Amino acid sequence: MSQKLEDPRGVVCTARYKQFLSVVNTCMIIFLLLVMAVEVYWLGGHYIKPIDGASMQPGINNYSPPTGDIAIVAKYSEIKRGDIVIVDMTQSKNTANQVNEKTLIKRVIAMSGDTLKMVYENGTVVVYVNGERLDEPYTQGSKYSVSKMNNFRNQTGWVDWKDNFGNSTLQPIDEFGTIIIPNGYFFFMGDNRESSYDCRGMGPMPISYCVGVVEQILDTDNFLNKMITFLFQ
Repeated sequence: MSQKLEDPRGVVCTARYKQFLSVVNTCMIIFLLLVMAVEVYWLGGHYIKPIDGASMQPGINNYSPPTGDIAIVAKYSEIKRGDIVIVDMTQSKNTANQVNEKTLIKRVIAMSGDTLKMVYENGTVVVYVNGERLDEPYTQGSKYSVSKMNNFRNQTGWVDWKDNFGNSTLQPIDEFGTIIIPNGYFFFMGDNRESSYDCRGMGPMPISYCVGVVEQILDTDNFLNKMITFLFQ
């Protein structure tokens, strides 16, 4: 029953506050439904992944021990050179460092059709993609070991690229070990080039192994990192 008020002039009026509350409640319900819809949409295309290991230092896990950062990962983003990606290696034949049991976080260096070369210049390793020197500020001076350089040049350990006789099915195109990334494959490395096991020791990997592009890194000082850690530890 609606409440009626009588003003001093004797006019009977219907109270407006209930109508106002009804409008407010309706707006709140619509707002909450929109928030829920956005959350469902976002969660459907994203996930969170705690990161272990030193292979992406100094940008990620720049601590000792190297663990604690959390990645916000987009499942369906287009992969581009320079992206940090999550790679599921469980389909690989490569058992070195038990890599075929792991999910890796690495940076995309070259994509399908790209020509990739690594050479020593003035005592350091320089990466060329399609004939252009790659600017890599994210490595912040991280060194390359000779063995990892030779792994790339000689295709050492590239078991996914060996035929039944142990011969490589991906031939380099010059004496530097330059390769053309095959269609459907990509080449990734860790930013910490000295401490990363990556495509230098495995060869190009199928793009289908990529299970997401990292959109954001939450370091240990980030509030969301602290909340996620609290909720799931």
